[in-house]
Amino acid sequence: MGDGGGATDWCDLDSSTVIHYFYGEDTYAAREAVAAVAEEQRARLHWLEKEDLENKPPQAWFQETHGLFGAEVLVVRDVSQLTVALKEKLVEALKEPVKAEVVLWDRGTVDKRSKLWRVMGGGKAREFKRRSDFELVAWLQDRAKKKAGMIDEAAASDLARRAGGDRWRMVSELDRLLLVTNKIDLALVQKEVKGELVEDVFRVINAVAKKERERAVRGVEVLLAEGNSELYVLTMLAYQFKTLWVIAAGNVKKIHPFAVAKNAELAKQFSAGQLVDILTRILACDLAIKQGKMTPRTGLMMLVLGLT
Repeated sequence: MGDGGGATDWCDLDSSTVIHYFYGEDTYAAREAVAAVAEEQRARLHWLEKEDLENKPPQAWFQETHGLFGAEVLVVRDVSQLTVALKEKLVEALKEPVKAEVVLWDRGTVDKRSKLWRVMGGGKAREFKRRSDFELVAWLQDRAKKKAGMIDEAAASDLARRAGGDRWRMVSELDRLLLVTNKIDLALVQKEVKGELVEDVFRVINAVAKKERERAVRGVEVLLAEGNSELYVLTMLAYQFKTLWVIAAGNVKKIHPFAVAKNAELAKQFSAGQLVDILTRILACDLAIKQGKMTPRTGLMMLVLGLT
């Protein structure tokens, strides 16, 4: 069922069904796992949004074994972002025998103090962690090979960097480049793949390092004005700061030499301890936003102000 961590990813509630709980930053792998559940059951996916659960309670949905067009797998996306009332109903529904095949999917971090985690977490949940730079390079090269093409290591590493580790964008860019040539090198990636988003994030991080508050805030405003969501900017910041932490901590064997060369000078501006603190703050901000404790814009701006 795709890739990801976790000893087991299911919870038998009765003899007729399995409840899956997926979460983590690698939404690409999680989406593959969702599709695998449907393929295994020879069923179609039925996505349940907040409005669906408000109009018909979770318990009613979970008691149905088939939809209008045959067998269905019900997928509740971003369950941690549901209202408190809906999450309570969801937890209560999970305590009853369930007939439908159900996937609960949180795209990102989860609150492990929540009732939902107590019901579905621990060994029953499956986490999809963001892949390392080496893994992304190997994955891109394997995907290119399967499409009768090739991408060299430096090109794959730079593509991953320009995409901020976002495998959805990497797939799109790789497939587009393979239409140009079946042999992708670094020069082609640098010419064809826009990296403005990554460079804008670097400028924000530089401003944070130098405690230049106005420049950091202005940089975030530029990212938002370009159409990036607050949560996506948080993800990009987390990705880049994690890369800097790996370098500052001396664990350079974990990332590709090309990525080390690109980030070495910036990493020197932080200590490993500072970077751990920053990553902890980013995680806390992400959770607070997803729990509805603050708006995305307020949370992001408060984070940047706090870091500077």
